[in-house]
Amino acid sequence: MHKVRGQSVVVYAGTLALALGVSLANFAKASPQGSGGSGYQLAKKVTLGGMGGWDYLNADPVSHRVYISRGNHVMVVDADGNVVGDIPNLMGTHGAALAPEFNHGFTSNGGSNSVTMFDLKTLAVLGDTKLPDAVGPDGYVYDPASKRVFTFNGRSNNATAVEAKGGDAIAGSVPLGGKPEAAQADGAGHVFVNIEDKDQLLEFDSGTLKVMNTWPLAPCTQPSGMASDVSHKRLFIGCHNNLMVIVDFTTGKVVTTEPIGTGIDADGFDPGTGFAFASCGDGTITVVHEDTPDKYTVVDTIKTQQGARTMAFDTSNHNIYTVTADMTPAPAPTPENPRPRPVIVPNTFTLLIYSMSPHASVGGAENRGASATVRASTPGAAGNASVGASSNSEGTGSLATQGKALYESTYMCVGCHGMNGEGTDLAPDLVGTRLSADEIAKFLEKPSADASDKGMPDIPATSPDLKPLVAYVLSVKRTLAQ
Repeated sequence: MHKVRGQSVVVYAGTLALALGVSLANFAKASPQGSGGSGYQLAKKVTLGGMGGWDYLNADPVSHRVYISRGNHVMVVDADGNVVGDIPNLMGTHGAALAPEFNHGFTSNGGSNSVTMFDLKTLAVLGDTKLPDAVGPDGYVYDPASKRVFTFNGRSNNATAVEAKGGDAIAGSVPLGGKPEAAQADGAGHVFVNIEDKDQLLEFDSGTLKVMNTWPLAPCTQPSGMASDVSHKRLFIGCHNNLMVIVDFTTGKVVTTEPIGTGIDADGFDPGTGFAFASCGDGTITVVHEDTPDKYTVVDTIKTQQGARTMAFDTSNHNIYTVTADMTPAPAPTPENPRPRPVIVPNTFTLLIYSMSPHASVGGAENRGASATVRASTPGAAGNASVGASSNSEGTGSLATQGKALYESTYMCVGCHGMNGEGTDLAPDLVGTRLSADEIAKFLEKPSADASDKGMPDIPATSPDLKPLVAYVLSVKRTLAQ
């Protein structure tokens, strides 16, 4: 296990109806500003206590729960840091992957070479599955295209595919040729993973389990965290030589680099604001703005706390969650322990919650010029979202672009409706719909019983998600007609 742990902030599958708290649609792309330009500020500091260290965090944008791995268990807290449950009796767990279309979560257990499946609503443990050929399961990702959870096994240098529906069937493994770290899935059948000891990015097919490409990441060394902008085909990779490299995942080309802090462990991306985040153990989160898919600007360095190396990002309420603890100085090196680590002070484990200021200025990007004010990050905070006329200067094309980002990047609805709205066995195609805008809106406000059973939530008429999603469905329909 490396002294700092790579992290991917997992953005997972959903259905077309995305009433998942506050929408990203009411955020225009954030304009680059000076110091503090991200608008993020410390909202709450919660002492959770308990013994032991930590690794991956994962945020669920549906329930707003945050899953925090603690070695022999996973703590579960709500958006305000209140403990709502626990997944106990684990061995060396590194975190939890979420497969919401099956209401299943999976912990990656490095001490027992297994995954533990649990119910996302009740948190009840449903079973434990041993992973053949896996030694040291660590990182993980859920791939909605193949309906599989992948663990990335740090000591056997491979990945294991677990069928998410039942949780007890192993689809196979992928040889990676080096030590894997964080990974992302694009929702179209491709998984990307950092190979830390080779300074490489590897791509494999999530269906066939065949390696497709291996690319060098120079000037990056020891790639760790990873996040993705699926809409623009970009990966954000945090490297231990204090760089974030932005990669075109269709070609493997490094587009550009940006400076970050020391001790990178996690990256995240918000398609609603265009912010990419790099969380580091030196007590900083660097915020990089995606001006265009090929141009980026550092807009902020959020001061957190020493040791707060990892993070989770909730794509629905836009909160950043990071954790740390008080430490005593590291003991003197010995032949048996030449690199001693600081010792955690018992019961000082702390959750830090960062929220975007409701007064943060946002402005145009990618030909969207109107400025606005970020709305409060609470469900239902926005005004009425009637489908007929827009309340601002954004046209239908811009709304459809917002809806496309929600569909592809934020909740990866491709898992149910397909990458281009062509439909799957879980949900119908969108391109063939004959519904009008008002009919689509009414369905999203109150889905059918069958759709609700598959996890499609209601979108109230007041939700700012409604117009962008309707516009996107109509744009897909028009594309087919043309």
